[in-house]
Amino acid sequence: MPSNKVLLDKAFEEKINTIKEKGKFIPLDNEWSAINNEECF
Repeated sequence: MPSNKVLLDKAFEEKINTIKEKGKFIPLDNEWSAINNEECF
């Protein structure tokens, strides 16, 4: 069973890939807030 950190990192990576695909990559300092704010997607 992967740790929560691994699962979080994977979910984070998938979100970032989603942002990149939509051409809306968020700057580094905003990545975590974007993950917690679905309106950014």
